[in-house]
Amino acid sequence: KTGHFEKVLRYTRPLFGKAKVLDMGCADGFFLPSLSNYFPEVVCADIDKGHCESAEWLKNKIGAKHVTVKCTEGAGLNELCSAYKGSFDLIFLLEVMEHVGEPGTMFKDKLEFLEKLSGCLTPGGRIIITVPVMTGPRFLLQRTGLALLGMYREPLTWGEILQAGLFNNTTSLEQRWWPQSHLGFNHHKLIRI
Repeated sequence: KTGHFEKVLRYTRPLFGKAKVLDMGCADGFFLPSLSNYFPEVVCADIDKGHCESAEWLKNKIGAKHVTVKCTEGAGLNELCSAYKGSFDLIFLLEVMEHVGEPGTMFKDKLEFLEKLSGCLTPGGRIIITVPVMTGPRFLLQRTGLALLGMYREPLTWGEILQAGLFNNTTSLEQRWWPQSHLGFNHHKLIRI
């Protein structure tokens, strides 16, 4: 994750000191100190109350008065988007998209999520997305290593591992996807939507 965050900061450097940003799915606030150093107004939001409490604690610990932590638990994205319609120059979705949606409609749900969230952007604003690679050679290497070491992951057949690892085909794995898991998430399909 740290590598993704560093690349994102390099990419957004021209907007340092200028942009109002939203860190959507901020988790425990891991990215909050960096954002608070580089941007004049930051909103960190997450659906998990415990994560928001951790992010709030971190915000207070570093004295980042220009950071607001919003918990969307129960309220959802609609309320956040209503409150911040057209507000943000940048929205960060770092390691979030693989968790968005419901089983059976995950890619449709991801598209709807992005469409709603885009309503929070200023004209010309951008959404920055990073996701884990859960297909291809990295996936094949990871799953093979875990199997050889006897480490637990979701049980997969060698056929499923080879389909996802060699052909980027996660069709059979998508049926077992759920928001707290990465299993079945395919970044190639996300790019195509």
